[in-house]
Amino acid sequence: MRQALVAGAVALAIAGACGRSTPPGGSGGGGAGMGGCPQVGAEPLYTLVITTESAGPLPVDASLAVKWSAGEEPLFVLADDTTWHSLEDGSNLVCDVTAPLPEEVFELRCGLWTQGATEIEVTGTGYLPHLETLMPQTQEGCEEPIASEVVVVLVEEEAMPGR
Repeated sequence: MRQALVAGAVALAIAGACGRSTPPGGSGGGGAGMGGCPQVGAEPLYTLVITTESAGPLPVDASLAVKWSAGEEPLFVLADDTTWHSLEDGSNLVCDVTAPLPEEVFELRCGLWTQGATEIEVTGTGYLPHLETLMPQTQEGCEEPIASEVVVVLVEEEAMPGR
């Protein structure tokens, strides 16, 4: 059974915590207790929470594309378990899904183990594409960005006037 679980995929941004967005085992050098900026290397820089405006299920073909300074991550497609990756696979895009996929998924959580500005595109049949450039959150006195949670709400195409 393939599992793509990340402990940090369910983590919320920790108030007062600064750290690197490197996966576990990455270089991390100290920082705990120094100026109120402990090392938080065991969680992604961004945790995406993807839902729909109607609170209904996500489209089965929902996909997530991620681009950042190191390049493009492999595309994640909800209905295609061959696109589900883990940190052990070397992926920087890890979504909290397990096979077999339930009939309906109402919320998808994905950890982005990127650094710096990160461009995301979320698409799915019947919904407007969601394009956004995520910028790292900072905290005064901390050298490294802090982890943050980003909520992406997909809007149905017919909900938009003039379309």
